[in-house]
Amino acid sequence: MDTHSKLAFKHTWQAQIRQLAARKPKLARALWQNPSEYFARFEHYYRQLANLPRKFQRKLLKRLAISLAGAAMLLALGQVIPARAAVITVDGVVCTLAEAINSANNDTAAGSGCADGNGEDVLDLQTDVILSAPLPAITSEITLEGHGHTIDGNHTFQVLFVEASGDLTLNEVTITGGTASFGGGIANYGTLILNQSTLSGNSADLNGGGLFSHGTAILNDTFFNGNTAGNGAGIENQGSMTLNGSTFENNSADFWGGGVSNQGGTVLIMNSTLNGNLANQGGGLSNAYGMVEVSNSTISGNTTDDSGGGIFNYYGTAILNDSLVSGNSAIAGGGIENASNCLGIGMYGTITINHSTLSGNSVNIYGGGIENLCGGVVEVNNSTLSGNTAGFYGSGGGGIFNQGFITVNNSTLSGNVGTGSYSLGGGISNHYDGNLMVNNSTLSGNYAWGGGGIFNEGTVSVNNSTLSQNSVFSFGGGIFNQATGNISMNRSLISGNSSYTYNADSNEVENGGVITANNYNVVGFNGSAQSYNFNPGPLDIIPPGSVETVLDIILADNGGSTLTHALISGSVAIDMAPDAACLAPPINGIDQRGVARNVDGDNNPSSNECDGGAFEYAPNPPTPTPTLTPTATETSSPSPSPSPTSSATPTITQTPTPSTTVTPTPTSTLIPTASHTPTPTTLPLGFKIYLPIIVQ
Repeated sequence: MDTHSKLAFKHTWQAQIRQLAARKPKLARALWQNPSEYFARFEHYYRQLANLPRKFQRKLLKRLAISLAGAAMLLALGQVIPARAAVITVDGVVCTLAEAINSANNDTAAGSGCADGNGEDVLDLQTDVILSAPLPAITSEITLEGHGHTIDGNHTFQVLFVEASGDLTLNEVTITGGTASFGGGIANYGTLILNQSTLSGNSADLNGGGLFSHGTAILNDTFFNGNTAGNGAGIENQGSMTLNGSTFENNSADFWGGGVSNQGGTVLIMNSTLNGNLANQGGGLSNAYGMVEVSNSTISGNTTDDSGGGIFNYYGTAILNDSLVSGNSAIAGGGIENASNCLGIGMYGTITINHSTLSGNSVNIYGGGIENLCGGVVEVNNSTLSGNTAGFYGSGGGGIFNQGFITVNNSTLSGNVGTGSYSLGGGISNHYDGNLMVNNSTLSGNYAWGGGGIFNEGTVSVNNSTLSQNSVFSFGGGIFNQATGNISMNRSLISGNSSYTYNADSNEVENGGVITANNYNVVGFNGSAQSYNFNPGPLDIIPPGSVETVLDIILADNGGSTLTHALISGSVAIDMAPDAACLAPPINGIDQRGVARNVDGDNNPSSNECDGGAFEYAPNPPTPTPTLTPTATETSSPSPSPSPTSSATPTITQTPTPSTTVTPTPTSTLIPTASHTPTPTTLPLGFKIYLPIIVQ
């Protein structure tokens, strides 16, 4: 088996266990920790699928295309040319490409030199093709072996059109110079597979410069470059699509989706890169009324004239796993914008971010990393938002700007900046009707004019979290709570923040609204709360010494997938809170790193062993629970400052109601070592190989 296939099978194995973990976590953990016992059987059964007749492979493909694990399996199996297929040689002289397609469609000879078609046909392209007339539509099962050759639409014709009955596989082909209203390079209404191919320099007046797909499509190791369209310069999807190992660069859309636009469809993006694309909204990726899942991918250096530099989600559902969103720029929502119905009709965009990094994104106004609007729902888990910026006068939310519902779990926001005069919320800006919950997380080194860590005008709950080393020019180095704001603080650590102007009167907290504390918090340093209009309660602690006696002021890798501030031996935050409170949701008995809570850190056993803040101290630190977090390599990209333009609203042609399940992360980084022995080990009682086949 080649290296690519081995990696794909391993990815599939991991994805299957993640799906199993939602239903049977103990069994999933056992499988993950003992890969050598079970991986061989898993590979053995999947490989049997490759021996099915091609007709049945195709039917299976359509069912598996909406499953991330199933798609990875299909890509690992590859495409097998059926033994009984006709091979039609296309040399451009004796048999032209148009004649060969007709021969394959009709199962007859077309042209004096073309072989007869015979069911599932293979076209062997031996020359470049420049179209002088449109090609026939694909209406049957055809595989085109391109051998690196080019099919050029001559900037006059659409290159390929796949009808609903069509089933086309392209291997090592370049599609260029195509033009149409929908799908300048390719329009697909049937089934399409692209392997190691390129779509470049195609254009569409409306949707899908490179590819428009209303059917089922799987793209493997395919390159999209320099395509243009109204929506979806690289791809416009309105069906079911899987992208694996593909790259989108320098594509440009007038409205939505410079790289990829999904309107009402389902898109799974794996191991792919969207870089340097341009649009009005969604420079890299746009999702409207559909479902998108992005895994192990990079979205970087994309630009918009309006919002969502990296990703724009509009009434859709988006999931981001183990991915990097970096160096994107926009007017608002530099990394991601989640847009919903601001009229209150009840339709909301939903985004879940798992084990990912949003860094170096920038905006002119709101939400350098994430902008969440009008009741949208965002959940950030085990992720990092760092070095994002919001500029210009009155801007805010260097890391996050929220007017909806955001939950931040086990994550770090660091080095995010509101650079403009009167900017509010270096780490997070929670405005008006915004509802924010921060659990087991760290906000460190963020800066703004007011509210270095958090600025709030809505509702905020901070639980077992650490805010330190944030700074402001004026109000609230740690937290700035406006008159309309309501904040609940529980077992959290707010110490070592600073205000340039007001110093001890506003280093930690500036309060004009309501703050409910008195629940085992650590606030201030040097015997002072360092706050304005906020007094910690009797159950809270004001450290008598400097911040250095409370925690390590250096944000560091102390285990886990994100950076944290470790507690110092003897810190007042050690063993201060009730065990029961830290065992209950949303803390669930772990700290930000995944290390167990309620560790006796002062050698004085009691029922109050839980530490304040995001870090659980242990005299002999336990090994943290590792996570499946890849090391992403950031690529610095220029961040232009585009001028705002009006946002046109494209026409949506489908409105399905997607549903999604947040995939739990297995607790190990071990990569199974596949055995090539076909005799598998006996499986534990009750275990079944999980095949993600959707029964219609």
